Amino acid sequence: MVAGGNGAGKSTLIDNVIIPKFNSLNLDINFINADVWQLQHFGHFDNTNPTHAREAQKWAEAERQKHLDEGRSFIAETVFSHPSKVDLIKEAKSKGFYVVLY
Repeated sequence: MVAGGNGAGKSTLIDNVIIPKFNSLNLDINFINADVWQLQHFGHFDNTNPTHAREAQKWAEAERQKHLDEGRSFIAETVFSHPSKVDLIKEAKSKGFYVVLY
């Protein structure tokens, strides 16, 4: 999980460092990113549209849960502004995941 404020470089770190490292080790990893999903489904990333932002958030929550339930590794980014992210980390650890917080 990569945490930081808006504009802190979370996606840049993931795209330029973390994913290439996983790829170099031939490890399969999915990047669950609500912003990218929102762009793909609505043609724009715009947090001023609460409906689109909420749909993207719900998708990301469901994808993270699906990966946890299936035991599949993933990368997620967050501004870490809600206690649910701590719960996500606790659940992942309880299911045997190795959790790294950047």
